[in-house]
Amino acid sequence: MLNLETQATTTSINPTFLSETTPGAVRDVIDAVENRNSSQIDTTLTRLIEQADDLGLPQGFLAESRRCLASGNWQDFAHSLRSLSFVGEDGHFLIVAPYTTSRKGKQETLLSAIYGSRLSLGEIPALHPIVEDIFGHVNESIPSIVPVIRHSGAGWFAGESGEAFIVPNGWPELPHGDGPVLNNMSEQLGRVAVAFEAIRTIFDEPSANLVLGAYTPQARLMSTLHTEYSFHEAGHASGAGLSQKFASGVLNSPFYGSVEEWRSDGVAFEVARRALPAETVGTLVASNIITRFGIDAHRRGTIHLDTDVNSALLLFNSLLNSGMLKVYPDNSLGFVDPTYKGLSRATEMMSASAIALTRQEMQLPEPRAIWTLYPSTISVPDSVRKLFLQTVVNPCLGFFRELR
Repeated sequence: MLNLETQATTTSINPTFLSETTPGAVRDVIDAVENRNSSQIDTTLTRLIEQADDLGLPQGFLAESRRCLASGNWQDFAHSLRSLSFVGEDGHFLIVAPYTTSRKGKQETLLSAIYGSRLSLGEIPALHPIVEDIFGHVNESIPSIVPVIRHSGAGWFAGESGEAFIVPNGWPELPHGDGPVLNNMSEQLGRVAVAFEAIRTIFDEPSANLVLGAYTPQARLMSTLHTEYSFHEAGHASGAGLSQKFASGVLNSPFYGSVEEWRSDGVAFEVARRALPAETVGTLVASNIITRFGIDAHRRGTIHLDTDVNSALLLFNSLLNSGMLKVYPDNSLGFVDPTYKGLSRATEMMSASAIALTRQEMQLPEPRAIWTLYPSTISVPDSVRKLFLQTVVNPCLGFFRELR
């Protein structure tokens, strides 16, 4: 079983420690995309292709991207993403393509660019057999998580207002999500730095120290994030399967999207219990809490329009129902058992409910029946919604500038 250290020694985050200078020819392409100047993009990309080998970038992929930009046909681009042939031998890559994301209840497509390098963060246990053991069969493969460092970007990948978790169905010709997930560690580290402040504001000191301890020392922050997200993707693969849900259009609202996120989290925690030591499971739960309460709860779409805000709400509701989360008179939160084993136990009921929901959706005649199943199964009382705003959202107003 995979074993990650759990001893915390520091809580400082330095998101710039992996920074790298962007070559001038790459910078020119990034600037052209940011300026939305089509002729400039073509000119700078042509010049970059000539220098690609010297910069460690795959020349064929860049030439292919230029053709796709000109023709609007992105099939070859999608194939290169699936095969990871967009990454050079030394791990560097540049992607220039339209990317679609959903925020504030609507989809937005923006020509974007990301220049970065692939990271190696260790092996993940084989998750497919565990998911299959829980549910009997798995309808789709578990996508690979590719951790990357963004050195520069444009469009959706320019900074805090953009994307940190780059999902394949956002790219053209990958509507079913059958490609790699790029985990933008540069953006994650920047957000985690603010999330640390949010977690310390939301929780009492013992609980905050416990949760933040999952990311300290900094040397294992990225490996913990990478592991947690890999298990989360295994959760998405269970049930009807994420690609089938996208194809059927059943997740195109904040409610249905948030239930899918909550369901995936719950399944992921159970998969982790079957693959990892109990202490390590607790660190993955803590990592999830940092993401949900420290980042997702504070997105601009708010509880009315944003999937991720509602995902945080559903986690909050589950933790309250477990009896393992207490609310103090000053509206701060604390865990009844502030240990990593305690965090694992605090999500056992959530996992059981998520697994039951997954088994129900596997019996549906078609994915669109989820439109009836989810509302009949998942609900949050108004009192809990108000408490979520009081304890998680409102105390952290202003922490993020443009978090979508």
